[in-house]
Amino acid sequence: MQVPPLENRDAAAMCDLYGEIARCTACPLFRTRTNAVPGEGPVPCDVMLVGEGPGVEEDRTGRPFVGKAGHLLRTLLREEAGLDPEAVYITNVVKCRSSVLQNGRTVDAPPPLSARQACEPFLTLQQMLVRPRVTIVVGSVASRQLLGRPIGEVAGTLVVYPDGRKYLPILHPAAALRSDEAMDDLRCQVRGIGMWLDNNPDVRRRAEDYARV
Repeated sequence: MQVPPLENRDAAAMCDLYGEIARCTACPLFRTRTNAVPGEGPVPCDVMLVGEGPGVEEDRTGRPFVGKAGHLLRTLLREEAGLDPEAVYITNVVKCRSSVLQNGRTVDAPPPLSARQACEPFLTLQQMLVRPRVTIVVGSVASRQLLGRPIGEVAGTLVVYPDGRKYLPILHPAAALRSDEAMDDLRCQVRGIGMWLDNNPDVRRRAEDYARV
C-alpha cells in the first residue's frame, strides 16, 4: 500500500481536528456560539498567526480575522510586510466567541480561563500539524499563552527559543482601531515582520505554493 505524503496526512488530520472543534462542549462558550472558528490556511505552512479569539464576524462566518480588526491586520500584512495572508495559517488561542451583555448589547470579552484551557490541546495540535518556521503572535492573550509574557514586553521583537521556535509578537489590531498611537506602533511592528522576512526570503512563500485546508 502506498503511504500518503506527510503533507497530505497533516492536512487530513487538520480536517479531522476541525470536526472535533465544531463538536466541542468542554467550556461554556459552546452554548452561545454561532460557529466555532478553528482556523484556516495552508497545512503545513512556514508562517502561522495566532490571535485571541473570534469576534462577531468570525462567529458568524466561521473564519478567523475577517471583521474590522482582521481586515486591518490582513491589509497591514500585505502592505507593510509584503506577506500574503493567504500564505499564512491563521487561528486563535480560543476557538469560540467570548462575549458579555453590556448596556443591552452583546460585546466581545476576553476569553475566560476555562476556554483557554479547553482549547489549549487544539492549538498545540495545530502547531504540530502546521510546523511553522515562525509564528506571528497577535495581542495579549496569545502572548501570555504562547510566550508567558505580556505583549507590552515583547511586541515588535523576535523571540527565539533554544529548540528553534521563533515568534514575532505584535499588538492586536483591535487596539490600533482605538488609538492612533497604537496604530502607529502596530504598523511599525508589522514592518519589522517584513524586515525579518527580507532576511529570510525562503519563508515568504506564495499562497499558490501551498495546499489549503
